[in-house]
Amino acid sequence: MTQHLDLNEAIQVKTSLKVLPPGMYTIRYLGTRPTGSVEANGKRSANIPLALSQAPIHMPGEIEFICPEGVSHQTLSAPGDYLIAHVKRGDAVLAASKYAPKPLAGKVDVQWRIESLQQPTAESNGAAVKTPQKHAAPSTKRASLQAAKTSALPVKLTGHIEHRGDVTVGSGEWLGDPKGKARLEGLLIEWQDSPAGVEIIGACRAGNQTLQAKGNSYLGTRRQAAPITQLALCLSGKNAALYHLDAEAVFSDGSRHALGAKEAVQANAEGHLVAVRVAVTAAMATTAPSQATPSPARSAWLDPQATYITKA
Repeated sequence: MTQHLDLNEAIQVKTSLKVLPPGMYTIRYLGTRPTGSVEANGKRSANIPLALSQAPIHMPGEIEFICPEGVSHQTLSAPGDYLIAHVKRGDAVLAASKYAPKPLAGKVDVQWRIESLQQPTAESNGAAVKTPQKHAAPSTKRASLQAAKTSALPVKLTGHIEHRGDVTVGSGEWLGDPKGKARLEGLLIEWQDSPAGVEIIGACRAGNQTLQAKGNSYLGTRRQAAPITQLALCLSGKNAALYHLDAEAVFSDGSRHALGAKEAVQANAEGHLVAVRVAVTAAMATTAPSQATPSPARSAWLDPQATYITKA
């Protein structure tokens, strides 16, 4: 006679809730570690899956999860696993549920991270960004606050355009015709010598599919006649604040949108993507210490760009 395993006795499930404002987020599984240790063990991680969903709590927002290949059911289970969460139409509650075997309960911590794909600013991260500097004359300080010195970084775009096929352009040039109607069905952003700690992440709505890609990976479709109706491009990584993404998207209805903010941009009515331009610059802004405004203390749990360590 077959005996059924009582899952409630074998597995402990703990769920954490987090309110996310509208925007794009990357959620990464960093690993597990014995309770009390300092660093996550990425090589020999305990098998504690982290399942992500939208909590059934009445809030106006909606969370759309975009899973890369290898991640299913919105579940992260190994170091390096990640997915993208797109929060739209208002705040929404993320539920992160950890499924730990009972023998590991209370003995292992799960380490995971939420990264906002909005480019960090003093307003968004709750702290002013400072860079070391020598004492300068007042006029020099004023000038440094008014403008930032920038230098362009080499980026190349290749995209598939309706009736034309694959086309390649350089940094800051239009891929596609901003005044035309031909579909731009996908794009590849090549940033071969990208600095450490920063990458370009994109997501789009192509036909009935929601797709995502990292830098140097193709985003969209080819020869499927699938129009792109939504597009998001953002800088991500610990050094993203040191760079600026100067990018725009144009749709067939004539609307032009800046990329790099919280929300994905989209066409009005039946419009589709016809052109994109992308440039990345290294920002070397200097902020005078006297201009920094102290920020009130806040809980790390309310910060959308933080690493969370929770007991399994």
